[in-house]
Amino acid sequence: MKILVTGATGYLGNKIANFLEEKYLVDTVSRRHEEEHLKVSNQFIGELNDFQQYNQYDYIIHCAAARPNDCNDIEYAKKVNMDLTENIISKMKVDATIIYVSTQAVYGNEGEWVTEKTQTNPLTNYAKTKLMGEEVIRESGKKFIILRPSRFIGIGNFFNKDNIITTLFPQKIMKNDIISLFGNVNKKISLIDILDICNFIEWIIRGKIVNETYNLTGDYKTSVKEIVEEYKLLAKEKGIEVVVEKGEIIEDKNFTLSNEKAKDTGWSPKKNLQQSLREILEMYLGD
Repeated sequence: MKILVTGATGYLGNKIANFLEEKYLVDTVSRRHEEEHLKVSNQFIGELNDFQQYNQYDYIIHCAAARPNDCNDIEYAKKVNMDLTENIISKMKVDATIIYVSTQAVYGNEGEWVTEKTQTNPLTNYAKTKLMGEEVIRESGKKFIILRPSRFIGIGNFFNKDNIITTLFPQKIMKNDIISLFGNVNKKISLIDILDICNFIEWIIRGKIVNETYNLTGDYKTSVKEIVEEYKLLAKEKGIEVVVEKGEIIEDKNFTLSNEKAKDTGWSPKKNLQQSLREILEMYLGD
């Protein structure tokens, strides 16, 4: 079995490629070379639209996307999140399966225990064009799996610099800086460790499950305030006192996902919040 991962120099794609490489023949295609942190059979470098070998793979795990902050230009967002997906689909071999990493943002930004049957309500260019990518896949007639993960955390090689949970908070703890809490920090959200996403993808491949859409999230719901409190406890174990400064708090509606459909396949997430945060903090502290 041959697997291709797009976007393998990103936070999630890199983790998926390295995870699957332990059991499968995995190639990647991306716009830049990554030697130190990407251990796969072949790395193809170049524009993804120009890649001509999509028809050589049994599974294509499509992680490449325009990041939310880069989607102010709707035409650029469509080019990356929809047109590229359409191009890949057109070049896949007939019996191949595409696993498309979409986003929880297709549902909007509020709701309790949101399921795959919940009406979509994309509010941003990023979410709108990711949903367009989903529709291209469903209408193609090719085999597919669509994943709608919650925000994801966990140790990896390429953290997003603006991710407060995996980057900003642990960096402040490492530097003994004050953590400021303000805004909708009490809003309940869903999170999942990227290792649990990797395990689900392998579960899908092994089970040969196709033509389904799945929310992916952990078994817990939390808030930014609770995450900081957990970091404080973990840092205290290391002899570090975390100072938290509270600003103006805004109450906001919760946004949590249901993972029941994914769990009905026999998969279940293994990591809880404390485990994920502990691993992240220890990585920053060099433990």
